Amino acid sequence: MQIIWFLKVVNQYIAPYRWLAFFLLSGQIFEAAFDSVMRISLKIIIDEAIIPQRYGFLVGILLLLGGGAILFALVGLLGEFFTARFGVLVSNDIRRSLFDRIQSLSMEFFGRRSPGDIVNCFIADVDKVENSLTRGLAIVVLDLSNILLSAIFIFSLNWQLAVLSCMGLTVCTIAPSKLHDALLRKVINCGKRKDTLPA
Repeated sequence: MQIIWFLKVVNQYIAPYRWLAFFLLSGQIFEAAFDSVMRISLKIIIDEAIIPQRYGFLVGILLLLGGGAILFALVGLLGEFFTARFGVLVSNDIRRSLFDRIQSLSMEFFGRRSPGDIVNCFIADVDKVENSLTRGLAIVVLDLSNILLSAIFIFSLNWQLAVLSCMGLTVCTIAPSKLHDALLRKVINCGKRKDTLPA
């Protein structure tokens, strides 16, 4: 729920730069897609080029992969540049609105707060928001794209194996949190019993 609230609040600062944000997210999806294409290309190279000894086809695939690698590097470089630009623009807007808000506060507020707290709002707090926007959301989009494209790849290889893998991954995702909760309750109960034992 806190993530949804955070995104709703921050959306007003992202909205003026939505095309820049769209480009950044598209770059992350392209990165995940290129990673998946690399995996599929290894299968194609072995099954369709090396084993049948179709060396012209092999050279064509390698040239396509080389062109894709150059495009991948270019998209990554532009992505880093625009990520920095996006972070600066959004953080400047947040600082500007924070400054306007602080200007409208009463003198009583400044009497209760130390100057360090107020400066910290402008520096550290805004930097945390900037990092969560530029890095955090990009990582989430990249990981979700990797999961989706990897699932498509594994289903294209063998759907039975893919179903078993999805079931196993679901268990591996849910089981640790359930075990953690159960163990935490046991530790708390042991601590309470230890406190009630007579000396």
